[in-house]
Amino acid sequence: MRAYCLPYLAVLSIAGSALLSKGAKHAGDRAAVWAAECDTTAVMRALAADTARMRRSSQKFFPADNTEGAHETVYFDRHGPRVVSIFFLGESGRTRVTYFLASPTNFFLEIEDERYAKPLSEAASPTVVARNVHAGYVCAGRVRTGLRDSDIVSWTTELDSALTRARPSPHK
Repeated sequence: MRAYCLPYLAVLSIAGSALLSKGAKHAGDRAAVWAAECDTTAVMRALAADTARMRRSSQKFFPADNTEGAHETVYFDRHGPRVVSIFFLGESGRTRVTYFLASPTNFFLEIEDERYAKPLSEAASPTVVARNVHAGYVCAGRVRTGLRDSDIVSWTTELDSALTRARPSPHK
C-alpha cells in the first residue's frame, strides 16, 4: 500500500465508524446511507492489490482533447476490475491517473502530473521539471477527501470510458 494513502484512509475509517454509529441512532439519515455506500476497507484492499498477478487489458486510445494519445491498463481480480491506470501523453507533459476500485463509484484516485522543460516538438528527450501528485477518495460519486468536487466529473468520465473499453465485446 502506498504510504501517503494511509492518512486519507485513516481519516475515512474514523469518519465511517462515526457515521455508522450516528446512522444507527437515526434510521434513514444521510450519514447512514453514506456509511453503507462508502467501504474504505474495500478501497484499502484495492490499494494493496498485487497487479503483477492480475489479468489485464491494455490499449492505446486517443482522447478527443489530446493529439498525443494515451495508454490505459485495467487490472482484474476474480470480482472484476480493481485497478485502472491511464497514462495521458502531451506536448508539454504527461499525466498518470490510477484508480484503485472498490467499485466504479467507490475508489481511491491518484493523479501524477509531470511537466517538461521544453515541449516535445523542441526536445526529443523531455526533461521533467515539475512533478505533482494529488490523491483523493471518491465515494458514491462524490469527493470525500483530497480532491475538488469540480475535478471529479472529468476523472469519473475517464474511468467510465476505460471500463467500457476494457469490457469484452459480446460479438467476439
